[in-house]
Amino acid sequence: MDILGPFPISPGQVKFLLVAIDYFTKWIEAQPLAKITSDKALKKKLTEAKGRWAKLIPKILWSYNTTPQSTTKESPFHLVYGAKYEEHMLTKLRQKSMQQAMKRQYDKKVKRRTFEEGDLVLRQLEDIRKPPGHGKLPATWEGPLRIAKVVGKGAYCLETLNETALPNT
Repeated sequence: MDILGPFPISPGQVKFLLVAIDYFTKWIEAQPLAKITSDKALKKKLTEAKGRWAKLIPKILWSYNTTPQSTTKESPFHLVYGAKYEEHMLTKLRQKSMQQAMKRQYDKKVKRRTFEEGDLVLRQLEDIRKPPGHGKLPATWEGPLRIAKVVGKGAYCLETLNETALPNT
């Protein structure tokens, strides 16, 4: 652990920096402080920042913690969390890109339909609703059914042609 400063006074009246390093992973933590004495100074980046140096601490720490170290050949981030930051970000970007591509492909082929009350429709039967004992090839559609009520975007209440309401529709 090191105490660095005094530096030009930054917002919050801080002028010292307490730095702790995990010597195994090389992970760094730093905390700006108002009162402490030391004969050391922070390196070039913080000196150039003058009164803004305390705001730069998180960026400097992130840069250090995501850079491979010469002794371990790994970044402290990788040693602490078990994953490389760049790989994590690339994975997220690839996933988002793939989701957008899948949506575009789906939107190309889907036919958007809207129905109104009174329209006749067919309802796809789920496996649980298929009549037992008909083997592998029972009917997959039920109907015709009438739309009794438009509930929302793509959601409808259905009824039979003799106006018997169907549950769970």
